Amino acid sequence: MSGKIYHLNDDLYGFCSTKTKYGFIDKKGNLVIEAKYDDINDFREGLAIVKLNGKYGFIDKQGNLVIEAKYDYIHNFREGLGRVELNGKYGFVDKQGNLVIETKYDYVGKFSEGLAIVKIIGKCGYGFIDEKGEIIINTEYDEISYHKEELVKVKLNGKWGFVDKKGNLVIEAKYDYINSFHEGLANVELNGEWGFIDKKGNLAIEAKYDNALGFKDGLAEVKLGEKWGLINKNEEIVIEIEYDEILKLDTNLFLLKKGEELKLKNLNMI
Repeated sequence: MSGKIYHLNDDLYGFCSTKTKYGFIDKKGNLVIEAKYDDINDFREGLAIVKLNGKYGFIDKQGNLVIEAKYDYIHNFREGLGRVELNGKYGFVDKQGNLVIETKYDYVGKFSEGLAIVKIIGKCGYGFIDEKGEIIINTEYDEISYHKEELVKVKLNGKWGFVDKKGNLVIEAKYDYINSFHEGLANVELNGEWGFIDKKGNLAIEAKYDNALGFKDGLAEVKLGEKWGLINKNEEIVIEIEYDEILKLDTNLFLLKKGEELKLKNLNMI
């Protein structure tokens, strides 16, 4: 055999023959899956994507074609389901190849904690389905994101808010932009200024900054004019808002840049 070898994962290596067909060898160089595919991908959840005669399917580690190569495109399995494309529409198959969610969507995202983003063009916007294909959050939003800290970021009529995992609007869509929750607070933009809200929608830190990043280890970077500093959740200034850049090196160790000057700041030594 001759050709190029690709290290993919697990105990198998990808193999490309001189005729540009792909298969798998093991670490001893034994051909364990015949080099007959137009393309191959690495194994995820026990299955690998393969391309055969212009169509995509899945094989197992024994080389069995467990899901027929009949789809225009497919994605790796997440939470037991794989995204498939057929005739320009998207749905999901299980590991036995059963089409468990019909290929009727114009867009589908991966499953995360039992939910996946979907979109049908001409019928509202984005929403979420569960693993049975049931609509959990109505497809009425201009944009939608995967949930973080149990809340889902949504855009409606040009403004942003949050719904819970059942689709209830828990924070009104009134913000110019929002980011996901981190440590119980989300940085939001309102009338061109940034602040922070809690999960009940209360403005925990006034929207008065030119920019604000999410909280991490109890601290958040905020910007006034062209300068950055650090605040805590009580809006107390921990590092003065006077630096061009702030780089976090460790939980309480920061590298601060002001002009050409660099200095270290250890918050444990304050």
